[in-house]
Amino acid sequence: MTNWYAVQTKPRQELAAEQNLRRQGFGIYFPRLLVRKRRRGKWTKVAEPLFPRYLFIQVDPEQHSLSPVRSTVGVAGLVRFGHLLRPVPDTVIAFLQQSENPDTHQHHADEWPHLAGDTVAITEGP
Repeated sequence: MTNWYAVQTKPRQELAAEQNLRRQGFGIYFPRLLVRKRRRGKWTKVAEPLFPRYLFIQVDPEQHSLSPVRSTVGVAGLVRFGHLLRPVPDTVIAFLQQSENPDTHQHHADEWPHLAGDTVAITEGP
């Protein structure tokens, strides 16, 4: 069964990991956040990873070996809980994709409901 899995990348190598995994035929979701930054004295919008050092890969581990993922340039490894590889629920990926701007396929910082330092409550979980 095809599922989404979280992949941890090496520092600042998210784009390399994304390109190399796509080249291998994996489905990839790499959410980005469009933020305003000052560059050379001017304000500009820059796309940054929504989750630095993480992206999502869609694969059926029963039909495709995950060994190539672990040895891909830019990839540090697959996210595991103990020794178990757990899928990311489709609802989480769907929520992230639905909250993107449909034109740019990026999240916009001014549209994101929470900022760094905000207090949030987790109401469900494992």
